[in-house]
Amino acid sequence: MQLTELSSRRRAAYGAVLLFAMASATFLHFGIAALSPILATEFGLSALQLGILGTMNNGVAAMGAPFVGASVDRLGGRQIALVLIAVSGLSIIGFGLAPGYAWLLAMSGVNGLAAAGSNPSTNHLLSTQIAAGRRGLLMGIKQSGVRVGQFLAGALLPLGALTLGRGPTMVIAGSICLLGIVPFLLAVPAAQRPARPEPRSVRRPPIGSEVWRLVAFAILMGTGMSAVLFYTPLYAFEELGLSVQSAGFTVGVIGFLGIFARVAAGPFAERFRTPAIPLFIMALGSTVSAVAIWGAELFGAWLMWGGVVALGLTGAVWNTVANLAIVSTTDSVRTGQASGFLHTAYLTGLSVGPVLFGALIEGSDSYRLAWLGVSALFISAVFVAVRWWAQEERTG
Repeated sequence: MQLTELSSRRRAAYGAVLLFAMASATFLHFGIAALSPILATEFGLSALQLGILGTMNNGVAAMGAPFVGASVDRLGGRQIALVLIAVSGLSIIGFGLAPGYAWLLAMSGVNGLAAAGSNPSTNHLLSTQIAAGRRGLLMGIKQSGVRVGQFLAGALLPLGALTLGRGPTMVIAGSICLLGIVPFLLAVPAAQRPARPEPRSVRRPPIGSEVWRLVAFAILMGTGMSAVLFYTPLYAFEELGLSVQSAGFTVGVIGFLGIFARVAAGPFAERFRTPAIPLFIMALGSTVSAVAIWGAELFGAWLMWGGVVALGLTGAVWNTVANLAIVSTTDSVRTGQASGFLHTAYLTGLSVGPVLFGALIEGSDSYRLAWLGVSALFISAVFVAVRWWAQEERTG
C-alpha cells in the first residue's frame, strides 16, 4: 500500500518515527564511545576492551544485516522495525544494568541486531509505502537519525551518568526507546496483505548490478570516512598544534553539518535521473576534503577546517543517496536484503578503516601515507560512480 497523498502533518510524523527508529538502533554504539571514560573507571577496562565492545556491536550488525534484510522482505518492514526498536530499548537497559564486562559485551552484541535491521526495515517501508519521487526528503530525514543519535549520546549520556549515575541514565534512555513503539504504530500503517499468497514456485527477481556497485562504493567510502573521523582529531593535535578541545571539535563539526546535509541530500538526489551523479559529487567532494586536510600540514590549520566543513557536506551525506538508490532501483520484494548488503559493506569499511590507517601511521611514522591512502579510497569511489554514470549514458 503506497501512501501517495500524505498531509503535511502525517508526513512529518512518518519522517519523525523513521528518524527515531534509526537513532534508537544506533544510539548504544555512540553511547559506548561517549561513556568510555566512565566505563573504564567503573569496570577497570583497558582501551582494547572498550574497543572490543564497539567491534562486537559493529560486527554483529555487519554479519546480521543481509539475514535480517531477507526477513524484512518476507515479513514486512513495519513488523521488523517494531521488533528492532524493542530489542534496542531492552539492550540499552540491559547495558545500563550490566554487573560486569561479559554482560556489557553481550548487550552490545544484542544491540547490533537492532543496528543490522535499521536500514533494511526503514528502506522497505519507504519502498512499499511512499511513491517514487516523494521519498527523497523522508529518506534524508530518516538517515539523519544516525547523526541525531550520535549527537544525543554524546551530549546527554555523560551528563546523565555524572548526575544520575550510568545505570539510571541508560535505563531512562532505553525506556524512551520502548515508549517510541507507540507513535511508530500510530504513524506507520500496516501493509495490506495480498489476496493470494505468492506461490513457492515463483522466483524473486535477482538483485541488480546497481546494488553491487553501491556495495563497492560503500566499502570505499566507509573505510575512508572511518579513518578520517578516527584520526583527524589526533592529527590536528599532534601535527597542527590544536588544543585537545579544538581537535575534538573537528568530528563534532562533521556530525552537526551531517544532520542537516543528510536531510537536504534526499531531495537533491531525486533531481538526477541516475544516483551515480550525486554519488560522484559526494565522492569528489570527499576527495577534495581529504586533500585539504592533508595539505593543512603545509599551509596551515585553516585548510583543515575547510576540509572538515566540506566533508560534513559530502562524505557524511553519501549514505542518504545510496539508500535512496537502493529504494529506487531495487524491486520492493528485495529491498530489505539489498539494504542489508549495503549496510554490511558500509560497516565493513568502518571496521577496517581505523586499523588499516593506524598501521600506516605507525609504519611510516607520519600521517602523509595515511592521508594518501584516504584520498586514494575516495578517488576510487569517484571512479565507481563515473563507470556507473557512463554505463547509464550508454544504455540510455
